[in-house]
Amino acid sequence: MSVPLAAYGWDHLQAVVEDTAGSSELLDVVVIGAGLAGLAAASRLTDLRVRVLESESRVGGRVLTRGHEGTSYDLGAVLAFDESMLSGAVGGSRLIPEAGPLGCYWQGATHYGKGVLECLSELGLSQTELRALRQFRDDPEKDLLHLSENLRLLIAGFFGDLHFGDIADATPSMQRDAFVRFATPHWENGNFELVANLQREVDPHIWLATTATSVCDMGDHVKVAYHTGMARGILRARVAIVATPPATALELLGTVDAPCEEFLGSLEHQSAIVVAMGVPTAMLDEFSYIVTPELSSSVVLQQQTTDEKIRTLLIYFPTRSFEALNSLTDTEIFERAFEIIGKLNVSELTRQDVLFLDVGRWPVAEISGPATAGASRLKPKPARASALVVVCGDYANPDTEHSRSYGMAAAVESGKRQAREVRRILASSRSEREFLTDVWIYEITDERPVFRWKTREGNVAGYGLVLAANPKDKLLREYLLSCSIDSMWEYQEGFGITPEDSALVIEGLLAANVDKSTLLRSLRRLVDTFYCPEHESFASLASNRRQNPKLAQGRAAYWTQPSLDATAHVGSLLQRVSPAEYAAETAACCRYLVAHQDQAGFWQGKWFPSTTVTTLYALRLLRSRPDRYASAAEAAIAYLFRTQRGNGSWNDSVVDTAAAAVALQEADAGGERLLAARAWLQSSRQAEGWAGEPFLYYWMEIDAKRKAFYQCIDRGAITSAWAKLGLGIAEA
Repeated sequence: MSVPLAAYGWDHLQAVVEDTAGSSELLDVVVIGAGLAGLAAASRLTDLRVRVLESESRVGGRVLTRGHEGTSYDLGAVLAFDESMLSGAVGGSRLIPEAGPLGCYWQGATHYGKGVLECLSELGLSQTELRALRQFRDDPEKDLLHLSENLRLLIAGFFGDLHFGDIADATPSMQRDAFVRFATPHWENGNFELVANLQREVDPHIWLATTATSVCDMGDHVKVAYHTGMARGILRARVAIVATPPATALELLGTVDAPCEEFLGSLEHQSAIVVAMGVPTAMLDEFSYIVTPELSSSVVLQQQTTDEKIRTLLIYFPTRSFEALNSLTDTEIFERAFEIIGKLNVSELTRQDVLFLDVGRWPVAEISGPATAGASRLKPKPARASALVVVCGDYANPDTEHSRSYGMAAAVESGKRQAREVRRILASSRSEREFLTDVWIYEITDERPVFRWKTREGNVAGYGLVLAANPKDKLLREYLLSCSIDSMWEYQEGFGITPEDSALVIEGLLAANVDKSTLLRSLRRLVDTFYCPEHESFASLASNRRQNPKLAQGRAAYWTQPSLDATAHVGSLLQRVSPAEYAAETAACCRYLVAHQDQAGFWQGKWFPSTTVTTLYALRLLRSRPDRYASAAEAAIAYLFRTQRGNGSWNDSVVDTAAAAVALQEADAGGERLLAARAWLQSSRQAEGWAGEPFLYYWMEIDAKRKAFYQCIDRGAITSAWAKLGLGIAEA
């Protein structure tokens, strides 16, 4: 599966290395579809763990801008977007004005006028017919059926330039839009400017050529199945946004609430084929657009370009012509378009005069039907498919004030609204906690390391340290209890359970006086899952992890080895909470620690950069058996004495110094050294607490030759928690 490594942090690398297996990573949001609605939603959720799946090889949906030798043209949505829709300080390119009057091809001739009624007045209609048109325009109570068949055909032609669908399905007030001349200026660089503006923030989170095959609300999360090429996979998220056409949404959704299902099922799609051709300006009459109700096309637009010698013609073939034309080649469709231009008598073009040609085929060009036309268009749309899934698109825009509640503006507005809805869902699911670490990700190859991406991680386990320093924080205690998975914990949601992360949380819960039965249940699960009697130690990864996706799976060979960090920390917790029940396991952990103590007296784990932290946990356990392991404990204390610097710190590090201070205090070996350490900690304090330090590091193996190295730097909360513990000022 080909996805750029730089797209995101942990969750992205999961996808890089998992081609066919389901991922246990829990994202915050998965967005299906990278059209305007999906991009607008995702662009407002980039502070979360978001993934956007797009089945096409490009973003933008029904916005498609192409170019020819500096001339841009839109084969999809053509009316210029409002510049206010652009986010940030970036403005649009130059807005090129429309080319001239509007026209209507009727009974073999093209007639022009400044407005719709003036144009209709040039068609040779009788005074009775013109009077009927004016009465229809001015009296919203008059129904379309009051007009003759010819007048209905004309009005439907002008109506179709603004609205998709049958004019007969529209409300009386909306039917009067047929008399509105729509403006046809266009952006120099096309409407893709709007797509690019939204894409800028979302791009790292987009997977192109990735097709979602099902979206299932599992009750506590959403499961999204997808395939890309020959690879298949599963994403899990707390919420999903389905930003696809309604028919596709219904195919994807496993369970849909009845109102939303009825709404989506009531919608119909309109198809279209758009032909763009570049022609010499000198060979064209001046017009902005010509309505063609009697032809297979619906409208022909003329656009000025940045080159005054070139104009672009856009010929639209609507649903009624789509099926017959779509089976033709582009060359054959061009012949039909050229015939239309000939009938309009607006040019002396020959086929050899055409400077460029392009064809856009849109099986789903626009959404229409009972819920997007008529009185029901103005009703609120039930866009919640289930508790954790929302639908998004211009058809789902809950605008009940404007008749034209679809198109680019409606799509973007729908995305914005559904992003707010997603935040409400996430906020109501449980208290939100920010990520504690900034993460720098480097790809390590045989040639050199390459910086790839920066993200944030760690919204679970690190809070155990914060709780240990703030044990009266009831909300934090409840948050951590709510994060438990089978009475164990992970580094962050979706990372998978490890003993190291569980131990950090249990440490905090122990300080917060959580009842012993809760702690003991967690410790039993850790022993059953991660303890290896053969090695007399705890491993970071469980031997049965392949059968349990809730467990951390591991992405490097060294992850599978016994863990000094887990053995020391979990062993010390077993000793503190239930020493009699786990006497055999704690004794084995002591033997493992002694066997793996560095000659200098410390212990260095594989996850945390600090040696004093792992040494603290090892000392706690070894000192519980002074008769057997006094010499190992004394060597560790001597190491701490020997490595304290003249300024009272260890390595000029708050974390190292705090952990050493706690170890000396618990060993009753502090004295002047402890006072010096605490003085240094106090002097290192800043206005907002203590500055963050390196907290965690690990690598993941992408393939045989490449690794991704993750350096996790605390944003301040973890370091401050350690400082408070070292100073002995935890809020007990």
